[in-house]
Amino acid sequence: MTDEIKTETETSEETEETKSEETETKSEETDDSSKEKSEQDLANLNKQLYARTKKAEEDAKALRAELIEKSKKPKETSLTGNLSAEEVARLSTAFDGLSTKERERLIAETKVRGLEISSTNLGEIRQSEDYALWQKSWKEKVEKENTPPPSTKQSGLGSKVKLSELSPDERLAYLQEIGAISKWPKANIPPRG
Repeated sequence: MTDEIKTETETSEETEETKSEETETKSEETDDSSKEKSEQDLANLNKQLYARTKKAEEDAKALRAELIEKSKKPKETSLTGNLSAEEVARLSTAFDGLSTKERERLIAETKVRGLEISSTNLGEIRQSEDYALWQKSWKEKVEKENTPPPSTKQSGLGSKVKLSELSPDERLAYLQEIGAISKWPKANIPPRG
């Protein structure tokens, strides 16, 4: 009976060892297969990302080419393209008396407001307070730029005057002449001495 127990014990130990070896082998196989599977998944993901990147680059290149092509074409900005002769006459009246800069500002203001460029809309904008204020400030700026700066030379002074070389009366007359001091009544101060 002890032999039977020993045999059963040995058999059970052998069975356990075999099972543990099989489990280790299976786990190693599972680890190897999961590594292979994750590597395959990673490779597939990389391929997909590479394909997306290539497609995005091609799209960007096509859009750049289209943008360059559009920028090379001249823009048609003719005001008189679809206008009748009567409307052209009204527009010229709306622009009457305005400089080129004022006309450009008037057209830009019309576009900003989302209005059609017509004599009526131009007239309304020309009458608006915003345009009138801009026009006034712009005219002041132009006038200021076109006005020569005041002369820095004083009239009749041709050369520099050394105050130390002038007598007190001449010095006083000179300073009054250039506006450095105003004329004061002369005080009767007795000389020192």
